[in-house]
Amino acid sequence: MVTLSEIGAGLRYARNDELVVALMVVALAFTVLAMPYRFLLPVLVVDVYELGPRALGLLSSMMGLGAILGASHVALSGNRWRGALLIAGGVVSGAGLLIIGVVPAIAMAVAMSLLIGIGDALRRTLNQALLLEVAEPEYRGRVISIYAMNFGLTPAGALPAGALAEWLGVRVAVFILGILLMSLSVAIGLRRPSLFRYQ
Repeated sequence: MVTLSEIGAGLRYARNDELVVALMVVALAFTVLAMPYRFLLPVLVVDVYELGPRALGLLSSMMGLGAILGASHVALSGNRWRGALLIAGGVVSGAGLLIIGVVPAIAMAVAMSLLIGIGDALRRTLNQALLLEVAEPEYRGRVISIYAMNFGLTPAGALPAGALAEWLGVRVAVFILGILLMSLSVAIGLRRPSLFRYQ
């Protein structure tokens, strides 16, 4: 049975390990800045592209295809440049969001949804794998438990993203999410070069 002291020890370990902290920040950035795009997608399709369910299905399918391509690339790459690929996932997804916010064309949204799916897969597959690898064996379960809490924080990103879309328009909201995601990804890579260079 896990005691409160063991939980506290896990939290202290996660807070004091540089690579674990960087990986947790990457996970949180994607949850709060990339995931809300899914919630804004129906508004984008109806209000900007003036289309219906088929367009929404197409954009969602392109993200799924991108996720398959991104995950396949990770599987084929082995242990080469995994930290750089993780950071690149944030930059790629952020760039996709930024361009969707700038160019109000469904064809561009289709292409960028593929890019967002690739970036998302790079982050998802590598984030958890690297956390499992860098965490000490006795803390591994507790570190992954903290990581799993990120999924419950999706509404924390959807709420301000929705408010931005209501206030400034959905394209501006998506653009801002893209800028923030790209900036944070680059900042993590620069401030934590050990993560960027991690093989």
